[in-house]
This record gives sequence, C-alpha cells and structure tokens, in this order.
Amino acid sequence: RDAALLQQRISDLSAQAAASRAEVLQLSSALDVHAAARKELGQQHLSLHTALATLTAEVRAANSSAGAGKAAALRTALRLAVAEAASSPPSGEGGGLLKEGAVAAA
Repeated sequence: RDAALLQQRISDLSAQAAASRAEVLQLSSALDVHAAARKELGQQHLSLHTALATLTAEVRAANSSAGAGKAAALRTALRLAVAEAASSPPSGEGGGLLKEGAVAAA
C-alpha cells in the first residue's frame, strides 16, 4: 500500500513539474514579446526625439532669418510633433525629458 501511495505521489509531482515547465515557457515567451515591444518603443522615442530636435533647429534658424511665415509653419509642425510625443507612452527612459524639452522648445 505504501508503494502505491508513493507511486501516486511521484506521479502527482511529475505532473506538477510538467505544468510548471509549461508555465515557465509561456512566461518566457510573454517576456520576449514585452522586450520586443519595449525595444520598439525605445526606437520610436529616439525617432521622435530626433525629429523634435531637427524641427527645433529649423524653427530657431527660421526665427533668426526674415522668413516669418516659414517660422510660423515650423512652429505649428513642432507643436504637432510635441502633441504626438506627449500622447505616446514613454519608453521608460527619458520620456518626461522629451516632453519637457519639446514644450520648452515650442
């Protein structure tokens, strides 16, 4: 009888181990998906930051020249880019700085 109980216990533990391995694989896969999404957000953040820096430089250059109409159009484009950056979730590193810098530039 003890042997049968031990055999049942071994069987139960084996089933639990298999379920745990399956859960680990599932969690690992989910972690990979999240890591890829975070990387993509980081790339989008960098692209937005670069675009904002370029627009800011163009606005400053246009402001210093006689092209008031171009400066106004660039300020509008900059404000739209700032609004887009503010509405997108930050990548977790520097998102707040992006918004603050963009708002200060606008």
